[in-house]
This record gives sequence, C-alpha cells and structure tokens, in this order.
Amino acid sequence: MLNNLYKLFKNNNLKSPLEDFTTEAFVGILKFDNSLLNDFCVLFLGLRQEEFTIKTQVKYSLEDDINCIVDIVIESQTQLCFIENKVNSKEGYRQLDRYSKVLNIFKLAEKRTYLFYCTKKFEEKKIIEHQFAQFRWFQVAKFLEKNPSKSPIKEDFLKFIKLKKMSQDLTITTKNTFVIENLFETIELINGHLDRAKPLFIQTFNKDANRINDGFSTTQITKHKRLIYFFKEIIGNSPDDWAEIKYGFQLNTLRIYCGIWIDKKNSEYNNFKKHILNNPYGFEILDKPNGLAIEISESLGKYINDIDGDEKILNWYKDAFNEFSRVIKDTKHLSWKINIA
Repeated sequence: MLNNLYKLFKNNNLKSPLEDFTTEAFVGILKFDNSLLNDFCVLFLGLRQEEFTIKTQVKYSLEDDINCIVDIVIESQTQLCFIENKVNSKEGYRQLDRYSKVLNIFKLAEKRTYLFYCTKKFEEKKIIEHQFAQFRWFQVAKFLEKNPSKSPIKEDFLKFIKLKKMSQDLTITTKNTFVIENLFETIELINGHLDRAKPLFIQTFNKDANRINDGFSTTQITKHKRLIYFFKEIIGNSPDDWAEIKYGFQLNTLRIYCGIWIDKKNSEYNNFKKHILNNPYGFEILDKPNGLAIEISESLGKYINDIDGDEKILNWYKDAFNEFSRVIKDTKHLSWKINIA
C-alpha cells in the first residue's frame, strides 16, 4: 500500500519525495499508535517519560539566520526534540547548526532539548549541544520489528523501507559464514581472470601499465556490484572530464563485461552520444541522467565447469576490447587520450 502511495507522492515533483514521504509515513504510524509513539520516544530516543505530541515540517523563524523547517518535532511539557531525516541526500546548508540555534531559544525557557540526525548511510556529524545523537533507518526498522505493536500500518511501513533498501539485517547466519569463508577465494579467482586479460587491455588501448586503475574497493563491490580494471581520463579537453573504459565482473548479474562510461559534464559527451545513437554497434546503451554508458557482457553460466573456460573468457575479453577499439577508431575526430594502434 505505502509503495503505491509513494508513487503518487513522487509525481508531485517534490525536491526529495522519498525523504518527505518516509517521514510522513513514519510519523503517521506513531500518531496512529500512542503506545508505539511512547516507546519510540522513551526506549529508542531516550527521552523522559511524559505525554508526547509529534508533528512534521514545523517552521521556526530565526532573527539573524535562515528560517528552519524541521522534519519531525516531538514535544512534551518539559522536553523538545528535533529530528532531521535523510535518505539519499546529505545535510542541507547548516541545517543542524540552525536547528541548534532554535533549540537554544527553548533551552533558555527551561526546556530539555534533543537533536537527532537520521540517515540511510553513515554521515558523521560533530555537534555537542542538545544531547545530539545519530541513528540510521535500519535501526528504526529493528526497533519497529521488535516492538509488540500489531499495527498493520507498521508492517506495511517495514515492507516499504525494506523495498527502498533503508533497512538491513545484520544478523550473521550460517549462510553468511559460508559466503565469508569462500569470499577471499572467489575474489582471487576473479582477480586471476582479470590479471590475465590486463596485458591485452593495456596493449589494445596503448596505455602505460602504471596508469591502470583497479576497482576492488568496497565502494565498487557494495555500490556498483562489480570488480573491474579501468583507464580513466580517456576523452575530453579537461582533466575534470570524467570518462573511463573498463572490464571486469558484474557481481549481481554474474556476468563478465566491458564498457565505456562518459560523464554528462564531459566536453565530448554530446558528440560521443550522437555518434553512438547514430551507429548500430550492438552495444547495450545505458542513457542515465548523469552520463552515458555503452557495454557488452556475457553470462558466466556459459563457462561453468568448462575445462577450457579460462581461455574462452580471455578470448571473450579480447574480442570485447577490439569492439571498443573500433568505436575509438571511428571517432578519431573526438579528443581521445587513447592511442589505438
């Protein structure tokens, strides 16, 4: 239900629809169940036991600074609590600093003040006032899962934030330990295949070996779900013109692949995109808001238990490199920083 409502909410062209919708949905659940609201305030946030009210998008004025609109405001007779929520964005301009200024006013009126920052991913903040603390959406999900409330809306909200990848189960299972145990061996296997193709990659695109970059970081694995080698700064008139040519393993789809990415801010973006769209190379074209990718890939399933699989994978990469080499040869009028033999 909440996911369908979110789709309608998203169509209103709000600046941050997921954040705003999640905030309204969560507060709606707490308003619906006063016992759940009390548990959230006392057991989760650590407020003193009192009768609480909760509101969203509350505006406060500051005489010497930009006014504030606070995502969640919880208030009781002696306490005032501000919560700023984030999902896929980071803190706005001095938001927490300005919220602290507002809370200072109420602190002078002998209110016990609290400031919280809720995010999807960790984003360290150093604030010493108002018993400041940070938490993440997965912790909210864990609190809701453990709470005895039988609210059907609560269950729907849990499904929604799981769908939006805002919750995570950090319980280590037997399956997890098996995966961890074999993780290093798997990475070594993948690296072996990529190392074998590396000389071909360097030779094809005529780059020095010390300029090749490896994408074996946790960001590449968790965010991009891949292990790769790549050359960057391959096209454009400025050092800031981001573009890359890469090859590697896609971990979420279990495929080997090769591709070129060119950022939308690259000075050759429009020329490159026009050429690709006007010439049927047969690549998969990924036209994204921040850039363009062209890729070819092959399922790893094709090589399972094949005694000659390593040679076949190497030959696949060789053929893929030649396909992208052809694109570069066809666009010599662009500002390539790759020399094709």
